[in-house]
Amino acid sequence: MAALGNLAFTERDFAEARLQFGIAISLVGLEEGRLESYQKSYRIASNADMALSLGNEEGRKVLDEMIAAGVKPNEVTLTTLVKKGSRLKLDANWLSSLGPKNNGTPAKDFTALYFL
Repeated sequence: MAALGNLAFTERDFAEARLQFGIAISLVGLEEGRLESYQKSYRIASNADMALSLGNEEGRKVLDEMIAAGVKPNEVTLTTLVKKGSRLKLDANWLSSLGPKNNGTPAKDFTALYFL
């Protein structure tokens, strides 16, 4: 599956890469390093797919699939959605749960973002 995902990357077919890496990360018994590598590739493919999507509804669908797959969105994901025109609303409970971390810098976790 991962080999097919890599092949899709070379073809710039990010939807196919996302599909193949999604299958790969769902396999049971993957060693931790390999799982993290596949999740990273899935995130990259998802972000690229969002960036190339026609509108913000398609981008939201990709985000929903990413979260359902257990892959945390990152700063690129958030920036891409904002550029696509998504209006963001932060969950107040999530914000208050961050608290000071790492010398006062809040944790970077975008899984609790909600979109209007």
